[in-house]
Amino acid sequence: MRHTANTVELYFTVLSSYTAMLCVDALERNGVRPDSGPVVVTGATGGVGSVATALLSELGFSVVAVSGKAEGETKEWMGRLGAKEVMARAQLEGEHK
Repeated sequence: MRHTANTVELYFTVLSSYTAMLCVDALERNGVRPDSGPVVVTGATGGVGSVATALLSELGFSVVAVSGKAEGETKEWMGRLGAKEVMARAQLEGEHK
């Protein structure tokens, strides 16, 4: 079977969506609800993270998106996906040893 760029992109989209859905399902099975407080999504600009942000937001969760690319257009895009807050990964990193 020959894989075209479109086929690979489709595989990536399906896999990212499925993985994000499994993460959301695990949260819900463990009792995390929208009224439990904000949910932090790291890697929020990646495939899985962006889908998780959108899914969680649609389900009523308050999402804090964390990314190494948390500025400008990317920050606006995360807001359109439903993130209530967007943080730079550097804000969460501790001192390096």
